[in-house]
Amino acid sequence: MQMIRRLLPLLAAVSLLGCAGKGGGKIEIPLLDPPGSKAPIFTQLTPGKHEASIMAIGGDRDLARGQNGSRHTMGYINNNDIETYLNGIRNRFVAVSGVTDVPGKVKLTADLTHGAKASADGNIFIPITWLLDTETEDALAAVIAHELSHVLLKHQSTDIVGSIQKKLQSGHEMLLGLKMDVRKTTQLGKKDNKALLAAQVSVALVDNLIMPSWNRRQETEADLLAVDLMIRAGYTPDGMDDMLQTMKTSEDKQQKSRADIESQLKQLALQNPELAVKKAISTLVEDLSNTHPETEKRREAITDYRDKHYAEAPIPDYSSSAMKKLKAMHSVGPLLNNYRHTLKARNRLDEGNAQQAYSEALLGVKAPTAKDAIPNWILWKTADATGKRGRHQDALKNVLNNSEPIKAVYEEIIAFEEQAGHHQIALNYVIKAQKVFGDDPEWTPHKIRLLSKLGRKDEVKLETAKCILDTPEQKHKCREAAKS
Repeated sequence: MQMIRRLLPLLAAVSLLGCAGKGGGKIEIPLLDPPGSKAPIFTQLTPGKHEASIMAIGGDRDLARGQNGSRHTMGYINNNDIETYLNGIRNRFVAVSGVTDVPGKVKLTADLTHGAKASADGNIFIPITWLLDTETEDALAAVIAHELSHVLLKHQSTDIVGSIQKKLQSGHEMLLGLKMDVRKTTQLGKKDNKALLAAQVSVALVDNLIMPSWNRRQETEADLLAVDLMIRAGYTPDGMDDMLQTMKTSEDKQQKSRADIESQLKQLALQNPELAVKKAISTLVEDLSNTHPETEKRREAITDYRDKHYAEAPIPDYSSSAMKKLKAMHSVGPLLNNYRHTLKARNRLDEGNAQQAYSEALLGVKAPTAKDAIPNWILWKTADATGKRGRHQDALKNVLNNSEPIKAVYEEIIAFEEQAGHHQIALNYVIKAQKVFGDDPEWTPHKIRLLSKLGRKDEVKLETAKCILDTPEQKHKCREAAKS
């Protein structure tokens, strides 16, 4: 019971910060009104110059990191006509928002999911699947409006809560580690152990309960502001429903498994002898584990919002002519067709159908994408899987020499050189990857592991300490890498 009393402030924080009603499950939050219940979300925007987010890292660095938004990411698809079209939609929304000097631009990515995202620097990343799967500009505009809404509402700034919490825990762990060294013991004091556990539970709550609950509220706000922007920009808000219908088909793949989250928290709870903590966490996580509201609840929220604020607003027809014109362009149509084959090849390869994947990949490297990194990389992978590697050495060269780097290429080359015992060469690729991909912390464990294999102990200690303090989410990987 004593530990439960210690956790009450954290549980209260969940109640205060979490999202109720539209996506919050059983827990009700009387202190927060549902988004848009009293006035359009649009009224929350402050007219005038946009204020930069405290989480912004710089446009170029952000674009470099933006290539690694998901494990499926294979880089950007650079096409001037497509980018002009997408940014034209974005600029149309910015113009009606009343906010000026909004940073960022829209970039097309080769993601296989429908997981668009926006960054604190204002950049919006749209997977090519949206161009392949939508026929009206309104549905695509809904995606851009939703992501731009996150930027206009400065939602990314709240990420700092979890970041600070994790760094405090990591600092605490390092201090306890020093204390253990001084005592020459492998056991923490009882008081220290409980304090560390409280920090760990706190971080778990932030990661899996408080922040996801808050994020669900943000997603709802972004949906509703997107409705405001679409109506003001002359799009039909029905495009929002089309967007959600498309997302519904891949919802299971996009959301993190509830079972995985529960397992993670239960493992954490095992460190505490009082099983009541485990029960409390399990109960809370049941309805708060999703980072987004369910698609049907998002639809309901949008319908209620439109009924409340736009019941009498005229609804324009769908607009498809501009998109049809774009897809018919000589610079766009063949490109989309080739990437459709490339993405099919990637899917077939993931399914274990290497021969069919290889056939699709061959169709993806015809003009105008014959030298593009992504189609060539998929061709190389399918050729390797079907024993035809020798026929396609040029494909790998096209990838490595391309101005548009792909994360997966570096990962596999690093693994290949490391397995061959070429640790210094592998380390060189890691260092290059850190520069190419905007100092992405995901490369740090690789660097530590290879430094360890090269016997550079002082550098291992330094890099591990930096990892624990600067990127707590990577600390376990960094510690394991240091043992190599």
